[in-house]
Amino acid sequence: MNQKSNLLLWVSLIFLIGLTIYQNRFDIFSPKNISQKDISQNQNIAKKETVSGAGKSLDAWSLARSYPSEKIRVNKFSEGHEIKKRLVADEASSRSDWEPLGPQNFAGRILTIAIDPNFPTTLYAGAASGGLWKSINDGATWDYVSTGMPVLGVSSIVVNPNNSNEIFIGTGEVYGDFDVSDVLPNQNTGQGYTIRYRRGTYGIGILKTTDGGLTWNYSLDWSQETELKGVNCMKISPFDSDVLYAGTTDGLFRSTDGGSSWTNILALPNVMNIAMHPTQNGVMLVGVGTFESAGRGVYRSEDGVNFSAVALPDFSGKAMLDFSKSNPNIAFASIGNYDETVGLFRSEDAGATWTLANDYDYAKYQGWYSHDVAINPTNDSRLLVGGINVYRSIDNGQTLIAESDWLLWNLSAFPIAGPEQPAGDFIHADIHDIVYHPTIPNKVYVASDGGVFKSTNDGLDFVSANTGLQTVQFYQNFSSSLQDENFAMGGLQDNATAVYRGDLAWERKIGGDGFGTIIDPNDDRYAWGSLYYMRLFYSEDKAQNFIGNTGVLPGCSGTDPACYCNFSAPICFAPSSLNRRVYGASNIVYRIENGTTRTETNGGIPLDGNNPVNCLAASPTDENLVFAGVAPIYTSPAKIFKSENGGDSWTNITNGLPDRFPMEITVDPCDDNSIYIVFGGYDLANHVYKSVDGGGSWNPLGDGLPDVPTNAIFIDPENTEHIYIGNDVGVFVSTDGGATWTTYSTGLPDACIVMSLSYTAATRKLRVATHGNGVYETDFLYAQEEFIAKTATLGEWYSDDFEVDFDDAPNACIFQQCFYNIRDFDGNDWRGNNLRGFISDDFDQANLNSEWSAASGTWQVQNELLQQSDATHPNTQLNIELTQTDTTSFLYHWKMKIDGNGTEKRAGIHIFADDLSQDFRGNSYLIYFFEDSDLVRIYRTNAAGNYEVLITENVTILPNQWMDGKVVYEPNIGRITVFLDGKKVAYVVDENPLQSGNGFSLRSGEAVVSFDDINVYQGRDCSGNKTVVVQTNGDCRFESQDDTTFVCGIQSVGFSIMRGWTTPDESRVKIGEHPISLGGGIFTENTEAVKNVKILLNGAAVDSTITNSFGTYDFDVVSGNSYILRPEKLDSIKNGVNIFDMVLIRRHILGLDYFDSPYQLIAADVNRSGQITVFDMVLIRLVILGINEQFANNTSWRFVDADYVFPLPVDYVNYPDSVVMTQMTTDRTDADFVAVKIGDVNGSADLLDSGTPVETRSNNYLHFLLENKKLEVGKSIV
Repeated sequence: MNQKSNLLLWVSLIFLIGLTIYQNRFDIFSPKNISQKDISQNQNIAKKETVSGAGKSLDAWSLARSYPSEKIRVNKFSEGHEIKKRLVADEASSRSDWEPLGPQNFAGRILTIAIDPNFPTTLYAGAASGGLWKSINDGATWDYVSTGMPVLGVSSIVVNPNNSNEIFIGTGEVYGDFDVSDVLPNQNTGQGYTIRYRRGTYGIGILKTTDGGLTWNYSLDWSQETELKGVNCMKISPFDSDVLYAGTTDGLFRSTDGGSSWTNILALPNVMNIAMHPTQNGVMLVGVGTFESAGRGVYRSEDGVNFSAVALPDFSGKAMLDFSKSNPNIAFASIGNYDETVGLFRSEDAGATWTLANDYDYAKYQGWYSHDVAINPTNDSRLLVGGINVYRSIDNGQTLIAESDWLLWNLSAFPIAGPEQPAGDFIHADIHDIVYHPTIPNKVYVASDGGVFKSTNDGLDFVSANTGLQTVQFYQNFSSSLQDENFAMGGLQDNATAVYRGDLAWERKIGGDGFGTIIDPNDDRYAWGSLYYMRLFYSEDKAQNFIGNTGVLPGCSGTDPACYCNFSAPICFAPSSLNRRVYGASNIVYRIENGTTRTETNGGIPLDGNNPVNCLAASPTDENLVFAGVAPIYTSPAKIFKSENGGDSWTNITNGLPDRFPMEITVDPCDDNSIYIVFGGYDLANHVYKSVDGGGSWNPLGDGLPDVPTNAIFIDPENTEHIYIGNDVGVFVSTDGGATWTTYSTGLPDACIVMSLSYTAATRKLRVATHGNGVYETDFLYAQEEFIAKTATLGEWYSDDFEVDFDDAPNACIFQQCFYNIRDFDGNDWRGNNLRGFISDDFDQANLNSEWSAASGTWQVQNELLQQSDATHPNTQLNIELTQTDTTSFLYHWKMKIDGNGTEKRAGIHIFADDLSQDFRGNSYLIYFFEDSDLVRIYRTNAAGNYEVLITENVTILPNQWMDGKVVYEPNIGRITVFLDGKKVAYVVDENPLQSGNGFSLRSGEAVVSFDDINVYQGRDCSGNKTVVVQTNGDCRFESQDDTTFVCGIQSVGFSIMRGWTTPDESRVKIGEHPISLGGGIFTENTEAVKNVKILLNGAAVDSTITNSFGTYDFDVVSGNSYILRPEKLDSIKNGVNIFDMVLIRRHILGLDYFDSPYQLIAADVNRSGQITVFDMVLIRLVILGINEQFANNTSWRFVDADYVFPLPVDYVNYPDSVVMTQMTTDRTDADFVAVKIGDVNGSADLLDSGTPVETRSNNYLHFLLENKKLEVGKSIV
C-alpha cells in the first residue's frame, strides 16, 4: 500500500472516531436515548451513604453549642467578638501575626456567588463559615474581604447595579427555624432531624458597604439575638435599587430605602429563595419552608408586597426558583424533600401555574440542603440543574444530561493556580448556587461544597476557580509533625483528609468527610486518618499511602440509632507507647496498637450508656493514663472519665464540672496530675477548667474570656504557664497559668471558628485549624529559649567523689531521653573510662589508644581519623571492652564515611556483646548501614553465631559523605532506636532483650570506612530529680597538676521529640586538694556588726574562731569538701534586756503595736514556746531582778542564716541556725548570719562587749532627797 493510501486510511479512521464521539455526545443530548436510571447508576454505586454528611456535620456543630438550652446564642457570639477586640495587648498583637498555610488550591463550602454587573470580571463568593471573598480577575485569584465584624457564613450577596460600591451581604447558614415545642429531641433517639440540619453558622443580619467593601455597617442588625437566625437569600429590584428583599428564617423582609429599614412582609419561617420577574415590577416568587415548617410552599406576588401560595406539591426540603431573562414568563422551580427530589417544575405564566418537567432525583439526600436551577439568559429552553452533580437540559427540563461527576475529583497536590481537573466534567459535590453571567452569554458559575467552578460554554465543560479561596472546614484533631515543619494533616468537611507538605497547594487522602488525624510525634512516618464513625486508616510512609483497618471499626454504620458513635469520632495518641497506641471511641473506648490490633476497654462496657465519647487525651509520659469526655446526647449530664490502666477500668472524675459538651482534654506535658478541659455551649462563667490532682477537683481558669463555645486548648510544652485556647471567635493566650488572658488573633479573619491547635517543634510555630478558613501559623508569644541539656553549675575543684545535677533548658520535661558521659585527661588525651561504661575518643592522637584491639581488618589512625582500609575483607572489627548493664540506657554516637561505590559496602557498630573473642561477638546487637542498597538493619546475634534480622528500613546513604550515627538502647524494655544525621530511621523492640555486655565493636564489610568522634553515654534522669555521682578514683582517674589543668569532664546530651538532639555540653573540673577560704559575718537585722561570736566549723575539718570588731570571720579550708558553720555567743543574759522590752512585748500581746520583724518575734519568744505570752514577760523580769541567770529552754543569743526567707505566717521557732557548704570548690565569704539577742526586742544590747551594763537592778531600797514643794495635779517635779 502506497503512502497516499495510508494517509487516506488514517484520515478515514480519525473521521470515524470523531463522528462516533460526536454522535455519543449528541445522543446524550437526545431525550430518546437517555434514562434517569442510567444517569444515576454510577453515582448510586459510589455514594452508599443515604444520610446527608452535611447534615451530620451541622448536627454535631449545633449540638455542641446548643446543649442544654437548645439555643445558639448569637448575642454571646457578638459579645465575644467585642471582648476579643478589648483584650488585645501590644505584645501579643505584635507576636501573633498569623500567616495562612492553606489549602489554597481547593476550597471549602461556598453558598453563593455574585457578579458585579458593571465590572464583568469582579466576583464575590460567600463561604459557609469563612466569610466574604472577592476576585477581580474572574476567579483566577481570591482575596478575603474584612468587614470588621464577626462574619462567618455568607449566604447571599447583592451588588447595586447602579453603584458597584454599594453591596449587601446576608449572613448565617441556617436551614430551619427554632421549634420551641421540641423539648430535648436529641435525647430521644439521637438520630432525628429535629435538631440536625436546623443549625449552621452564626448569622448577625445584613451588612452594607457604600465604599466597595472598605467599611461596613449593619443594615439589619441581628447581632444581639438569643437564637440563631439567618439571611438565606437576597435580591435587589431591577426597577428601583432602593428596593431590596431578604429571605430569612423569620420571613420575607423588604426595604424601600436602600436597606436603612426593613419590614417583614411575609411572616412565614424559612424563606429560602427569591426569584424576581425581569420585566414586570412586583412580580416575584419565593420558596418558603424547610423540614415541614409551617406555611411551606412557593408563594407568588404581583405587587412585591402581597403573596399567595401557588399550586405545587408539598415538600419537606426547600424550593429553588428562577425566571427566564429571554422569555420572562417562563419560570422553573426545583423542589426537594429533605432526602430526595420532589421534581423539576416549569411555568409558562410567570409562576401562576406549574407542570412537572422532570422527576429525576438529582438532589437525593441533600434536598433540604443543596440544589438549584438556573435558566440560560438567552435561551429559555436551556437550563442547568444542580443537586449532588450538575445536569443540563436543552429541552425545557424534559431531559437532564449529567454534565459533572464529583467522583472525578483530584486528590493530588495540583498547583494553586489549578485547575483541579482539566476543563471537563468535574464539579465538587453538593451544588448550592448556579449563576449565569449577566453580560457574557453562556458563561456560568457554580457554588459547591468544593468551592467555585465556572463554564464558558453553557455547562458543557467546567473548570475550578479556587486559587487562594481558603475556606475549607477542618474538624478537631489536626496534626502537625514535630520533626518536619512541612508535614501536617487534618480532616475536612466533605473534602477528604488534607495533607500539607510545605506548600499552599495541599493534597488530599482517603476521601469522603475527613475527621481526626494523628502524626506519631516520635516518628512521623506513621500517621492515621479517619472517616465518619471512627473508620481509621493507617500509613507508614508519611501519609503517602493509607491502609483501611476494618479491625478497628466500632462495628456499626452510624446511620441508625444502634450506632452510638459520633459522626466525628475522637482519636488520640499515647506518645510513650512502644506499640504506637491509639485510643478511639464510640460510646466504648478502644485501644489500638501497631495500626491494626484493636481491644475494647472496660470489658466492652460503655462509659456512660449510649452517650458517645466526644474527646480523648492520653498522658505524654504514661500510655496507660487516658481521659475521656462524654457528650450528653441521650442522657444528662456530661461526664469526664479517667483510666490509669489503659482503659481496663474507668473512674468518673466529673466532680462538679459544667454540664456542657467537653470539647477537648489535654494533659500538662510536664505533670500528669495537671489536666485541662474546655467546654462548648453558653451561659458559663468559665469555659476552661484545670485540675492539679489528676481530676480529684477542678478550678475554673477562663475569667474574662468570651462566653462562647471553646473548642481547643494547647499548653506550650516549653513554658507550661503559657496556655492557648481557641473558640468560636478566635485565639486567646494566658501567660500566668490561666489567671489572665489576652487576644492572640492578629492576622486571622475577623471571626473564625477555631477547631484545633497544634505546633511544629522544628520551627516552633503554633498552628490553628479553623472550620471555614483553613490553617494559619504564627510564632509563640515568647521566643524559643536555648535548647540544651547541661550540667548545673559546678565548682572548679573537687578532692573526693562529687554529685552532679542537671539544669536542662528550657525545662526538663522537654526531654524524653537524657544521657551523660564522663571523660578524663591523662596529660595527653581526653577519653572515657570504658570499664566504667564510657567511651570518648576523637582520634586526634598519633596512634590508636591501647584500649582498642583490632580483631580483623586494617585499622589505623591517620590525619586525626580512624580508618579501616581493607576494601575486600567481608567482616572487619575493632573491639573495645565496655561495661554495659541493664541499670541504665546507653547512647552510642559516632561519625562515619563509607568510601566508594560498590555492592554490599557496609559499616556499623556491635553493642552489648558478651564475648569479644568470638568473630560473631556472641550475644549482641549489630546495627549495620548498607551504602549500596540504602538500608539499615538491626541484627541480634547469639553464641552460636546466628544472625537474626530484627528490622530493615530504607535510608539514604551517600558514598564518601560523613554521616552522624546514633543508637539508643534501653535494656529495661529492649528498645533499640537508630538515628542517622539526627533523623530517626529505625527502631525495634526485642521482647527478650540483652541485659548485659562487656564489649563494643566498630564493624565494616567490603568497604573502606572512616570513623571519628566515638562516644558512649549512659542514661540519666531527665526530670532533674536525681543526681549523678562522679567517682574521683574511677570515673575521673587523674589529679590536676596545677591550678590551670582540668582533668575531668562531664558531658551531657538530650533528645526531645519536639527539638531533636542537643549538641553535647561539657563542664570541666579540677581534681585534687586546693586551699580555699570560707568566711562571712554576723550582724543584727539592722546590719550592725556583732563582736566575739564564736563560729564552730565541722565536717571535713573541725575548727573554731570568733568574729572581730567588724563582725566578720574566716577559715582556711580545702576544696572539694563539705562543711557546717554554726555560731554561738554565751555572754551575759542581761545584755540588752530591760523594762522597755517588757513594755513592747505587752503592747504586742494586747494588739496595740505588733512586731513586724521575725527577728523581734524570736527575741520576744523567750521560752521558745512558739507563742508570745505574759510568761515571756515574767521570765524577762526575773532576769532583770537577778533572780534567774538564764532563760529556760533558750540561750542568750540565737542566729539565723542570713539567706533564709521566713514563710508566712512566720515560724519563729524552726529556722536554720547553721549553714552547710557542700563540696566547696572556690572561696566563699558570704556565709552570713543574723544575730538575735533573746529578750532584747528594742535592739539595745551591747554588740561590742564593752562591759557597760544597759540597766542595773537590785532588791535594796532607793532613798531620794527632795525639796519641800506643794504638789499640783499635772505638774512635773525635776
